[in-house]
Amino acid sequence: MPLASWIVTCHHRPELLAATLPVLHLAAWPPGWEYEIIAACADMPSAGIASAHRAHVVMTAAPHPSGKRNAALAACRGELVMTTDDDDFQSPLRPSMAVQAYERGHKLSGIREFRRLHLATGMVVRCCGRGTQVDLPPV
Repeated sequence: MPLASWIVTCHHRPELLAATLPVLHLAAWPPGWEYEIIAACADMPSAGIASAHRAHVVMTAAPHPSGKRNAALAACRGELVMTTDDDDFQSPLRPSMAVQAYERGHKLSGIREFRRLHLATGMVVRCCGRGTQVDLPPV
């Protein structure tokens, strides 16, 4: 069965990670695909939350997201790799869209959509770079 690896970079914000990881588990995957979540953490509170949410934890001292992604990439087992940050809520359609692109032979894809969570208000802001001619999925 094909496996996708979802890398999550954590930036000393365990409360955001605790809100983001359940959303990743609720995403819609195409039939026949499994996934793993790899959390690149620099602090123990984030590592504990990632572990509690069934994520494989990679501890790293890398200060920037790119270094954290590289550390997590070494632990990935999937043939498809997706990345996100701890403050970025993903569209539930992202796995299906990524798998479709992968199966069509694309080596890199993106949905050009970001959803940021503001913990104090509980509100999510969606930034979309797909233009206005595309039907957008519900938030």
